[in-house]
Amino acid sequence: MNHRILVVDDTPANIQTLAAILKQEGYQISVATNGKQALDVVGRLSPDLILLDVMMPEMDGFETCRRLKASESSRQIPVIFLTAKTETTDIVQGFELGAVDYVAKPFNTHELLARVNTHLTMDELRRSLAQKNAELARAHELVRRAFGRYVSEEVAVSILQSPEGLELGGEEREVTILMSDLRGFTALAARLTPPQVIEFLNLYLEAMVEVIGRYQGTIDEIIGDAILVIFGAPVACADHAAKAVACGLAMQLAMTEVNRRLAEKGAAELEMRSEEHTSELQSPNTI
Repeated sequence: MNHRILVVDDTPANIQTLAAILKQEGYQISVATNGKQALDVVGRLSPDLILLDVMMPEMDGFETCRRLKASESSRQIPVIFLTAKTETTDIVQGFELGAVDYVAKPFNTHELLARVNTHLTMDELRRSLAQKNAELARAHELVRRAFGRYVSEEVAVSILQSPEGLELGGEEREVTILMSDLRGFTALAARLTPPQVIEFLNLYLEAMVEVIGRYQGTIDEIIGDAILVIFGAPVACADHAAKAVACGLAMQLAMTEVNRRLAEKGAAELEMRSEEHTSELQSPNTI
C-alpha cells in the first residue's frame, strides 16, 4: 500500500529533509507549515500518518493534535511528534493528547523510518480488525434475526453466545412439547385459492409465533397449520411445563383476534387445538 504521510513543520529545511527520506521509501508526502494548514490538508486528503512539529506559528503542534483527536474523521490517524521540545512534561503532554510516538530532533533516520513503518503497520491491523468486527457484527445480526423468526430473543442470543452450541452431540433433558393445529383448516383450504391459503396461514402463524416467543418456546417445526414447540430446550428452564400450558392457553385466547381478522376477509371462524406433553428428550446442542 502506498501510504500518504503529512509532514507538519515550519522550517523549510526540515520539510525538505523529511520529504527526501520518506519519498525514498516509497511514501507519498503532503506538507503543511503550521497547524491550521495541517487541519486543512487532513480534511482534504486524510493521510495515513502525521509527523507533527510542536513549535510553530499560529497554532502549535499540541493544539493541532488536540483538534485532530477531537474530530471523528481524523481521530484514528496516527500522530508522531517530531520536535526539539524533549522535556519530560512535553513528552507526557504529547502522549496524553493522543500521539502514538514522540521522536526528538535531531533524529536518527533509521530509527524514524522504523517507527513510521511500525505505526503504519499497527494502524493497518487496527483498520483490518475493525472491518472484520463490523462484518462479524453484521453476520451475527443476520443470524440472530433468522433465529428470531422462530425462537424467542432469549433463545437466539443464548445459541449465538454459547460456543459449545457448535459441538456435535447432545444431552438428555426433561422438556415439554406443545403441539397445535387448526380444526377445520383442511376443509377451509380446499375452498380457497393458494394465495388466500398463504394469506390466512401467515395471519394465523404471525399471531401464534408472537405468543410462543413471549413464553420462551422454541418452534421446532411448522407444517401447514400445525406447530411443534419445545419448552426447556435449547435454553433450560425449571418451569417448562407451566410455560407450555400457559402458552397453549394464550394461543387459544389469541384466536379471538385471529378470527376477527379472518372474518374481515370473509373466512369462517377457526378453532385451534393444542396438546402438551412432558418427557425426557435427547436435546442436540444446536438447532
